[in-house]
Amino acid sequence: MVESDAQLLVRMGAGDETALRLFYQQYVHLVFSMALHVLHDHAAAEETTQDVFWTIWRRALVYDSARGSVASWLLTITRRRAIDQYRRTKNHATNAGEAALAHLVAPLDAGADLDIHNALADLSAEQRACVHLVYFAGLTHHEVAAALHIPPGTVKSRLRLALQHLRQVIRADD
Repeated sequence: MVESDAQLLVRMGAGDETALRLFYQQYVHLVFSMALHVLHDHAAAEETTQDVFWTIWRRALVYDSARGSVASWLLTITRRRAIDQYRRTKNHATNAGEAALAHLVAPLDAGADLDIHNALADLSAEQRACVHLVYFAGLTHHEVAAALHIPPGTVKSRLRLALQHLRQVIRADD
C-alpha cells in the first residue's frame, strides 16, 4: 500500500527515518530542480536541497493540508531557501543582475509550462527582465533598480503591468 505524502510527514514527525527516505526519493528531483533554477549553481543547489530536507525532517508536523498540497509547501520552502542562499552568496546587486539577465535568453526547463513560457515571451524585454530578476533571481525592487540603472518606481510599474498581463493570460486559459 502506497502512503500519502501527509502520512509520510506524520511518520517523519514521529522520527521515522524510513518515511524520510521515501519522501526524499519522491521529491529530491523536484526540490533540486527548483533550487538550481533559482541559483544557477549545481553545488549551491545541492546544499539548498540538503537544507530543505533537513528542515522538512525537523518540521514535518507543521504541514497544514488546508493551506495547499505537500508539493506546493515543499516548493515554497525550497524557493525561499534558494533565494536566501542566493542573497548570502552574491557579491554585488549589479553583478547579480547582470548574471540573471543572461539567463533571460535561455529557454525554460523542458518540464516548464508552455503557456507560461509563451505568456512571458509576450512581455516587453524590460518587463521580462524585471519579472525574472524579482521572481526567479530573488532580487528586491531596489536591487533590480540598481542592476538595471532605473528608478525603483519604474521597476514596480513594469512588474505591475507584467503581472496584469500574465493574470489575463491565465484567466483566458481557464
